Amino acid sequence: MGLKNKQLPGPALGLHSYGVLRVIYDDGKQVTLKGGDIFYMPPGHKAVVFEDLKIMDFSPQEGMLELIDHIDKKLVGSIVFNRIQYI
Repeated sequence: MGLKNKQLPGPALGLHSYGVLRVIYDDGKQVTLKGGDIFYMPPGHKAVVFEDLKIMDFSPQEGMLELIDHIDKKLVGSIVFNRIQYI
């Protein structure tokens, strides 16, 4: 059970407050986001976290709920689970 092709199912739009996040697209293009960056990621991307990060995400509910459910299932019972905040 997991995300199709291990990719995020919906678009992501937001503000990256701090930390380092690398986004990998289907075509192999990679973008590294750092504090202060504003981003839009189309559906079908992967994200790799390199440092603790904080983002404000304005993504549509469709796709995002699938992602949050996936993360919750992976992290239940872990210490990391207590550090994630959904607003």
